[in-house]
Amino acid sequence: MNRTVAQLVSMLIAVLVLMSCASRDQRREYFREEKDSYIGKPIEDFWLWAPVSSHPSKSGITEYVYYDDETGCRWAFEVNTDTGIIEGWHYISDPARCYIKIEWFAPF
Repeated sequence: MNRTVAQLVSMLIAVLVLMSCASRDQRREYFREEKDSYIGKPIEDFWLWAPVSSHPSKSGITEYVYYDDETGCRWAFEVNTDTGIIEGWHYISDPARCYIKIEWFAPF
């Protein structure tokens, strides 16, 4: 039984190490995929971040701007003002600054 537990712990450690080795390019792709996954959903579903500003336009779109002070990434969701549905998003900062951070204890 002890050998099985030791093997399980070793495997878990190996998986965690491999997860932490994701390249910056892979984490940038994850960032894009995550933002793309919000398109078509209500802006209220994006509750983890609070926008730093919002800017309504004459075209019926409100731009919600977000900023990650750890990476310097700035991006915006394009939200239909009438429905509150996210119709798109775009980078404001250099896209190289935008990637998924590895947070071992998130969201705690």
